[in-house]
Amino acid sequence: VAGGAPAQAPSAADVWVVQASGAGRQTLDWNAESGDWTVVVMNADASAGVSTDVRVGARFPDLGTFAGGALIAAAVLLAVGFLAVGLSLQGSPRVEPRT
Repeated sequence: VAGGAPAQAPSAADVWVVQASGAGRQTLDWNAESGDWTVVVMNADASAGVSTDVRVGARFPDLGTFAGGALIAAAVLLAVGFLAVGLSLQGSPRVEPRT
C-alpha cells in the first residue's frame, strides 16, 4: 500500500470517540452508544510493532432488577401450573380397580 508517515500524531486526529494513550497500563471507560464500533490499538507515533493484552468488560446496572422480575414471573407461572394440574386431577373421575 502506498503511503507515508501520518501528517499528525494519531492521538491528535479528530476521529476518536474516546481515547487513552501513554506508557504502561491504560484504562478506558466509555458509556456505550448504539452503532458499529471498532477498537484501535496502535503506537502513539503510528509506528509498526504493537504488542497488547486487551480485556473488555461491561456493566449492566438494571440486570439485577430484570433477573429478579424474571424469577418472580417464573415462580408465579410454576404456581399456576401446579394449581392447574391439581384442579384437573381433582375433577377427574376415579376408576376402581377390578377384583
